[in-house]
Amino acid sequence: MIIKIFWYICSVSTILLILVTTPKGVSIGSTISQNKNMSFGSSQNSVQKIITLSVLFFFLLTVWCLLN
Repeated sequence: MIIKIFWYICSVSTILLILVTTPKGVSIGSTISQNKNMSFGSSQNSVQKIITLSVLFFFLLTVWCLLN
């Protein structure tokens, strides 16, 4: 039961983190110009690391819930 609560928290936090870091005005023209500048700041790198760990934790909890 407690594993599912962590699973829900992890999934919601992952979605919110991805939505917060996604640029607001994304269109085809802006994505082409953004591909030229793919250098991220240190704060954005730390957020991306948190998102990666959150996704990994989500997958681990999903496998754990399926096996139990």
